[in-house]
Amino acid sequence: MRKLNILKAIVDFMWIIAVPITAPLILLLIIAIWFDKFSGIDFNFLGIEVKLDRLPSKIIIFLTGTSFLLQIYCLHIFKKVLRYFKNVKIFDVFVINSFHTIGKLLTISGALFLCIGFVGKIYLQNKISISLGLHPYLLIIGLGLFFQILSEVFKIAKNTKQENDLTI
Repeated sequence: MRKLNILKAIVDFMWIIAVPITAPLILLLIIAIWFDKFSGIDFNFLGIEVKLDRLPSKIIIFLTGTSFLLQIYCLHIFKKVLRYFKNVKIFDVFVINSFHTIGKLLTISGALFLCIGFVGKIYLQNKISISLGLHPYLLIIGLGLFFQILSEVFKIAKNTKQENDLTI
C-alpha cells in the first residue's frame, strides 16, 4: 500500500503542475495560432522551427497541443483509477475501461508526435532524417499498448475471479 501512496503522490504532483499551468497555456496557444497577430512568432516544437505564417505550420502546432492535452487527460483518468485502487476496487469495470481508454489515447498521442516530427521535418526543414535508438514518443506508444494489454489482463482476471466465487 505504501507504493500506491507514493505513486498517488507523484501523480497528484504532476496533476498540480499540468492542469493549472500547462493546460491553459496549451489551450491559449491552440486558439492564438489561428489569429494573424501571432503570425510573426517563431516556435520550436520537437526540434523543428515553426513560423506561424502558413496553414501547415498552424496545423502542426494544433496537433502538438492536442497531443499534450490528450496526455493530460490520460493523467486525469489515471488519477481516478488510483482512487479505485486505494478503495481496493481493483477489478471494477471502470478500472478496466479506463486502462483501455488510457492505452488508446497514449497510443494516439505518441503516434501523433512521431508523425508531427517526421512530417514537420520534411515540410518545414526540407530534410528527411531517421534516427535509431530510444525515442521518447516510442515510449509513449509502448505505454499505451501496455495499458491496453493491462486492460485485457484485468478483464480476464475479473472473469476468473467471478468464476471462482461461483464455484464452492
